[in-house]
Amino acid sequence: MNLSQLLQDISLKGVKLWNNGGKLRTEGSQEVLTTDVMAELEQYKSEILQLLNENPDISQVHSLSYGQKDIWFLWQLSPQSHNYNVSFSVRIYSLVDLTIWQQVFQALRERHPLLRSTLPKLGEQPIQQLHQHQELDFLQIDASSWSEEELNKKVVEAHRHPFNLETEPVMRVRWFTCSEQDHIMLLTIHHIALDGWSWNLNPYPAKVFNYRTLSRSLPVYARLEN
Repeated sequence: MNLSQLLQDISLKGVKLWNNGGKLRTEGSQEVLTTDVMAELEQYKSEILQLLNENPDISQVHSLSYGQKDIWFLWQLSPQSHNYNVSFSVRIYSLVDLTIWQQVFQALRERHPLLRSTLPKLGEQPIQQLHQHQELDFLQIDASSWSEEELNKKVVEAHRHPFNLETEPVMRVRWFTCSEQDHIMLLTIHHIALDGWSWNLNPYPAKVFNYRTLSRSLPVYARLEN
């Protein structure tokens, strides 16, 4: 069993690991933390401690699917590429409460733990770390002085901004405020977090506004996937 498989197996069985002054500490049932498992943890001790030092708030560690591995290695070859950026956007003509919108996106991440993941290398292989607590990447941008042409350009640039899969969230929100009653919401997710999924984002904005408010949508460019 390699390290990522080991960590995935014991984390799913309720084992917790933490770094206590350079010593690897464990908490879990004796049925899981057998002599053989403890020997494997000792074998990988240095790698695990490094992982915990870099990401102390790790909830679970998982191996990547074949599709995710393909995407990850393509990203390694071209980290500045935006080909796997998937965006959803709406233009909102209404007063908004950004606190509520941020709560909506937090709820989305709570429902889909992959959206709270990073994908670093462990040894020579990429792994998927699910974080219990990860700050929402939400940025409000003042677009009140921009022309429509400049606004369109900036939204496209935000959509195309590359992700760092090893260290950054795989989901981000960019909120362009044109006026008190004119906003563009751009939600961008890296395709690696959508691997094998079939889900609809529409119910989340609907929690905040009636669809009549959202009916005037952005041009097609904002929904491009590359």
